[in-house]
Amino acid sequence: MDHPHAGLVVDSWHVFRAGTSLDELRRTLDPATVVGVEVNDADALPQAGRSLFEDTRDNRRYPGEGAQDVVGFFCTMAEIGWSGPWGVEMLSIEHRAKSLADALDAARDTTLRCIRLAEAGLQLG
Repeated sequence: MDHPHAGLVVDSWHVFRAGTSLDELRRTLDPATVVGVEVNDADALPQAGRSLFEDTRDNRRYPGEGAQDVVGFFCTMAEIGWSGPWGVEMLSIEHRAKSLADALDAARDTTLRCIRLAEAGLQLG
């Protein structure tokens, strides 16, 4: 990024759906260009007959409740030195059907569970 007001937001859904490995992310991502990180989860593949757009809009999962290696993503971002803001980006029919309080609780609880697992893994590693 060659502009003081530009930066990269890294989204776990896009990392995994693009087929980017955590090793590739670790080798190629310059944390100095990152201004934020969004986390969520997803099924291994989009649902049959659904577009990638429909998958991103309607089928994301809470962190740790899908097939993506969200804990590994947290570990990788920590290993490269990311210490800035995180966000939970939940786009799903399931999430929109919940009350605001229940949706916030689910997003917080699942994310914190993944963070604790990542922290434990980093301490053991």
